[in-house]
Amino acid sequence: HGAARMSRPHPGRTYPRRMTSLLAVDDLAVEVTRKRVRHLNLSIHPEGRVRVSAPHRTSDSEIAEFVASRRQWIDRHRDRLRREAPAVVSDGAVVPVWGEPHRISVVESGTRSRVVAPGDGTLSVRVAPGATAAARRRALDAWQRRQVAGAAWRLIAGWEGRIGVGVATCTVRRMSSRWGSANPGRGRITLNLELAAHPPQYLEYVVVHEMVHLIETGHGRRFQRLMDRHLPEWKRLRRDLNRGLGQPDPAA
Repeated sequence: HGAARMSRPHPGRTYPRRMTSLLAVDDLAVEVTRKRVRHLNLSIHPEGRVRVSAPHRTSDSEIAEFVASRRQWIDRHRDRLRREAPAVVSDGAVVPVWGEPHRISVVESGTRSRVVAPGDGTLSVRVAPGATAAARRRALDAWQRRQVAGAAWRLIAGWEGRIGVGVATCTVRRMSSRWGSANPGRGRITLNLELAAHPPQYLEYVVVHEMVHLIETGHGRRFQRLMDRHLPEWKRLRRDLNRGLGQPDPAA
């Protein structure tokens, strides 16, 4: 997020609580919300939309200059979101599973949705006749969630004694901006469903990262010393995961 100083309000001038409009900045359609804030703020929504919140008296030209100055950041984050967007679940589509490409076959059979992975690089997504694209997506998500949860609990069992911390709950869900999170007070870690697409070493990195956060909430020196001790390659794994490495070419 970037920030810019707010101009001094005009004496006696009143504004509505918020006003939203669209602003074209080169080839970007930017959703601008003017409201009672002190600085310009930029955000990218999960579907790639660019949004700016701005003080009421900020001009369109100031906002356009602000957005243009952050174009590289915008493009980088939109590219990442495109890479991480849920795959369309249809016959012939290819999705990565633990870093390996798997070709989907949709089978309309029975009433209970499920996914079968025979181990030959394919995924059979079995759904009720006439199932919608959303229903097929939910079936695959549920299967991936079970894959991540099962692998995560096996990793947790091996790491609890080494790190010296217990995990009470491990939740898996789709997360838009992080790979995991931790709640030390409840001994809970949450993992991103999208980890199912990456090779297993990245799941291990995130599990260890969040388990260490049950001891040290910040990312300061103590956290880094603990990570260095338990997983010496953690910085490389973090860098590669955030760059989207380790995923197969969907065209393969």
